[in-house]
Amino acid sequence: MEYYTSNVKSFEEDMICKGDSCHACQDLCPCNAISITEGHSSIDTRFCTICGVCANVCPQKGIIINRTKMNLENIRSKSWQNRLSGLTTGK
Repeated sequence: MEYYTSNVKSFEEDMICKGDSCHACQDLCPCNAISITEGHSSIDTRFCTICGVCANVCPQKGIIINRTKMNLENIRSKSWQNRLSGLTTGK
């Protein structure tokens, strides 16, 4: 069962990643899914859990997380369902 449908995108061609001097996203990623390659952040989607830490700490706002659907059927608490459903962008 998939718990969410999503994608993660980092740095478009015209954005400047300061990975060599910043690397906040790499330092704080709880899954070690980010590496700095040729001065830019690179996200390995095999390990990324779409938690959003990288997007929140990037000073250039170059990482975009889109959670489009979350499976909340096993969440018993209505308040948690409401809170978690707020993480999706595809409403």
